Amino acid sequence: MAPCNESIEMDMCTLQTCCFEQGFLDYPPNLGVSVAYLTIFAIFMILQLGIAIFYKTWAFGFAMFGGLVLEIIGYTGRILIRSNPFDMNIFLVYFIPLGLGPAFLTAAIYITLGHVVIVFGEQYSRLKPKTYSLVFVCIDLFSLCIQAVGGALTATADNPTDRQNGTNVLIAGLTLQAVSLATFILLSADFLLKVKKGNREDRNSNFDNFRAKKSFSWFQIALPIAALVIMIRCIYRVIELCQGFGGKLANEEVPFDILEGPMIIIASICLTVFHPGFVFRGGYWEASSWVIRTSKKGGSRVKASPEAAEKTEASLTPMSSDMEEPFAAKPAVIGKE
Repeated sequence: MAPCNESIEMDMCTLQTCCFEQGFLDYPPNLGVSVAYLTIFAIFMILQLGIAIFYKTWAFGFAMFGGLVLEIIGYTGRILIRSNPFDMNIFLVYFIPLGLGPAFLTAAIYITLGHVVIVFGEQYSRLKPKTYSLVFVCIDLFSLCIQAVGGALTATADNPTDRQNGTNVLIAGLTLQAVSLATFILLSADFLLKVKKGNREDRNSNFDNFRAKKSFSWFQIALPIAALVIMIRCIYRVIELCQGFGGKLANEEVPFDILEGPMIIIASICLTVFHPGFVFRGGYWEASSWVIRTSKKGGSRVKASPEAAEKTEASLTPMSSDMEEPFAAKPAVIGKE
């Protein structure tokens, strides 16, 4: 590698004429680590796509797939930057996708909590099930847009002042994401604490058997762990950006290799091993959705779990053949149009 030559502008540098430190990073990223992370995220992406198609968990699957694709693109850019640390386009291929990817994973987490609330009962939650999806996902998308704008401003900046303005916008987007996650974690903890302290007889009886499943018990642990590690990663990136692109944290590989990739890998493990498609299989995912169907009778908005329908059917006696709906199970009424 050539010695540093400050007389050469960065956009005119090559590794034959300038040192690596004259580029966007002070160090060449470890190839083995970057390839390993890229491979892991590619495996998770394929798994998430297959599971989403098989179990038809489209919203969750789209969020996870989008986040993992961005992780793959980001680590591809990190590999490419080894050969040309002076190219702004390569730096952006690395920096922006890795910044935006976790926001998609948090959206998947937000979507899922509404289902958990319905399984236990809305009386334990400070928010309606749909609020977790609608409000927190909207905040997540807003933070995503802010980060994208910040990245674009940083990329097109012609001077240090404009670059710092873009960085400040990025910091605002990441901070919003971290605050949103922290609020979500607190609300989740509050909900689960109320469930634990509450009377078991008050829980949603339509999901009694489902709640007894060990997979659902583990799912309740995996979800907050995924949220927590993503928040740790967001805090790390906020501190990194506050120091600036030339700061110590932004130019040290060890903190990045510990607090960036592994945090998202842990979240991906939690959200893949305990994928709602596995945990809620058998119709429970649809039954615990806040998207409500309309009954043919009386305009009631209804939802019933598979086991609730089985209970109702088992309690009925056979009806004569001239009756309109033999063995018809009436779903539980949960609201009015």
